[in-house]
Amino acid sequence: MLGLSYCAIACWLAAGIMWWKKRAVALAIELAGCLLWFASIANLGFKAGYWPLSTPEEFLLVTIGFATLIHALMEMGGEGKERGWLLPFIAAILAFLSKGAFAAEPLPLPPAFRIFWFQIHTLAASIAYGAFLVAGTMALAIMLKPAEGSPKLATTMALGYTALTLSMLLGSIWGELSWGSYWGWSLKEIWTLTLWLIGTLYFHTRALPRWRERWNLALPLLMASITLFSLLGTGWLARRLTLETLYIF
Repeated sequence: MLGLSYCAIACWLAAGIMWWKKRAVALAIELAGCLLWFASIANLGFKAGYWPLSTPEEFLLVTIGFATLIHALMEMGGEGKERGWLLPFIAAILAFLSKGAFAAEPLPLPPAFRIFWFQIHTLAASIAYGAFLVAGTMALAIMLKPAEGSPKLATTMALGYTALTLSMLLGSIWGELSWGSYWGWSLKEIWTLTLWLIGTLYFHTRALPRWRERWNLALPLLMASITLFSLLGTGWLARRLTLETLYIF
């Protein structure tokens, strides 16, 4: 599995490097890396004997895969090169930091994590987080090299917002079945609600003249930053504040 993950990382680095010169080839390489990455995740799931979206480390792995897949699909349309070059590098860095999860020994899951509603809840959340990472890198790339607003940025945000809303609904059902509460105000739920509120603000203000251009790019970038901290920093924050929480992903 580590070999496949290293190959995926190499593909994403190559895609980022080749983006400006041979964009079509870079997209093909990025997709190849995505397939290798998901193959590694599937292998991890078979080894563990459960849905490979059941731990924080696995959630990060799947989110990276969805980010690259969504990015490649969104970039298939001939839109400007200045909008898509950043994500492959971000994915490669995150993948390198998280690759150790492929070598970790699987642990038994709590009964609550084996419920079907939890599995589709985490799947929808992973798609949402991947989309927000893509939208954030698009926004940052446009900020670094100003261009006209990208319709694909709005499309990516819409995908993430829809998936996040679905994830919240599914998560509330899972919470009620698992511990008798639709909402618990855990750290993860607070981050999720924050993302949803910012996404709501984005769609309500993007048509206003004073929110166009840089202001309209700031919200996707903020959401991507919160997404990254939610993926990488929630566990640290819970330990720092000595908070008890059922799950941190």
